[in-house]
Amino acid sequence: MEEYKIEAEGGQKSISVEVIRSQRKTMAIQVHADGRVTFRIPKQLPGTDVQKQLESHRGWILNKLLEMEDRRKKREKAKVQDGAQTNQFPEWGALQTAEKKHIQENFRQRAEYYAGMMGVTFGNITIRNQKTRWGSCSGKGNLNFNYKLYFLPAELMDYVIIHELAHRRHMNHSAAFWQVVEQYCPEWRTARARLREVI
Repeated sequence: MEEYKIEAEGGQKSISVEVIRSQRKTMAIQVHADGRVTFRIPKQLPGTDVQKQLESHRGWILNKLLEMEDRRKKREKAKVQDGAQTNQFPEWGALQTAEKKHIQENFRQRAEYYAGMMGVTFGNITIRNQKTRWGSCSGKGNLNFNYKLYFLPAELMDYVIIHELAHRRHMNHSAAFWQVVEQYCPEWRTARARLREVI
């Protein structure tokens, strides 16, 4: 395992980034719910290029870390309000319009990030309060996501986004479809299992 560091705002502290090399052609940065940052890269990418890529995405990484902390606080607040300590999501009806727009924009930015990486396009993005589905992709390329994903660990949200974008190549769940998913989300099986425990 390789470890690189980037400076936070003001240079008062540094953030460690775990770099994972493999036989892949693309790069992907993930910010996890526990504050870890991983950077998956092609095996032969020079170290100087790794640092340059991390520096160019420094602002995005710092923003995601702040979002992770915000999500954690909101989940804890929802648990306290629930009383039974079982509900980890703010109620859909309790979210302000501005909060819903922020969640939708977050999905849009993440979808654009992965769509560019995967070489696919998509149409509109809609955020909904769904009881049994995490996401869907229409034949026209419109994406629907369950708002609850925003309050879950980022790697679970990323998996669903990648899953739906993979349908832009294969509108089925064939072996070819899952190969695309695995290319951009190697831990998709773990993510899927964790999501099934929530809904």
